[in-house]
Amino acid sequence: MPLKITREDIELIQEIGEGSYGKVYQARIKSTGAIIAVKSIPLERDDNLWEIDQEVQFLEKCEHENVIKFYGRLTVRETAVPECWLITEFCGAGAVSDVMVTAERVLSEREVAYVMRESLKGLDYLHKKHIIHRDIKGNNILLTMDGELKLCDFGVSGAVAKTMGKRFTMIGTPYWMAPEVINETGHTIMADIWSMGIVAIELAQGCPPYSNKSPSVALMKIGTLKRPPTFNSPGKHSEIFRDFVSKCLKLDPKERLRCGDLLKHPFLTQPLPRSLMTELIAVAAKKAEEADETEGPIGAGTAAFAGAALTVQKDHIATFGADDASTIARDSVTSGSSEFASGDSGTIVVKKVEGGAFGRADSDTVVRDSKKKGKAKGDKGGDDCDVQ
Repeated sequence: MPLKITREDIELIQEIGEGSYGKVYQARIKSTGAIIAVKSIPLERDDNLWEIDQEVQFLEKCEHENVIKFYGRLTVRETAVPECWLITEFCGAGAVSDVMVTAERVLSEREVAYVMRESLKGLDYLHKKHIIHRDIKGNNILLTMDGELKLCDFGVSGAVAKTMGKRFTMIGTPYWMAPEVINETGHTIMADIWSMGIVAIELAQGCPPYSNKSPSVALMKIGTLKRPPTFNSPGKHSEIFRDFVSKCLKLDPKERLRCGDLLKHPFLTQPLPRSLMTELIAVAAKKAEEADETEGPIGAGTAAFAGAALTVQKDHIATFGADDASTIARDSVTSGSSEFASGDSGTIVVKKVEGGAFGRADSDTVVRDSKKKGKAKGDKGGDDCDVQ
């Protein structure tokens, strides 16, 4: 529900993310003290206006506990390039994929089930309003510090006719895209169901299928699939979990279960208290605090990207290309490993937020900030990128 907020009433606290469309800030409404998020988008391209209007159009329609709350839009002209500020609720724990990386472990099956259940509730709401999200992935699923889950980033969403007809544009992030989206044969709300199945795999093993491939190669592979993707090591996962994922990842969209039916699946009807998320967030917060107290940038000696391994020493910035499968080693700062799955759009900067909260952004290149900076760049992850 949009609120009447002026620029003078907003105090920017700190930058918590940066994506291809601009920066995200933690901010405060001075008159009430309420903490909010501000997505700042430079108005330097005509297409930006269309993208902003798309996101605002969908956010204004939505009011559901599992969809991020939209408070309003402001045009700010105090910088050289005018900016559009999209004002939303603040989700202090950040993206579920960021929490996973910071905690330095993949999610348990019950934790994945909780994320699936809450995400599907929000997605069911969108689908009933004839909205296809079209960019469901771990980075677009946010968590509050209380473990509440919110879908976000509606910049690529599309509305379908009330007849639930098909759309014929290819928008989204390659690794999570359904085959029919890639092939531009027309897609419906069932494309989001495919993406949910990929997110389940992403959270359970640390990366989506084909993330060791470049986006163009991944597009080709997904677009020509003869059988659905699955886990790298299916035997590690229970039959009920594998069955749930299989119900999402049917090559024929008509065979995929809708949100309402998936919510009745035994994998999601088991007891799934919110404490599953608050405990995970607490682990991530502790890891982030420990990393902040060390001289190293991310509290982990190894970052896996594009099949390459990177060990970062303080004050060093190491960069390697998407196709570099070599090992670049510097003195390890701490023990352990952090592995990152990739997307395909822009650059993110993930920064620790006061009070143990985590910022989020929306893309593939990661810079984790504490007292020093280390940087790993690439446009793909690895199919063997299990975060232990």
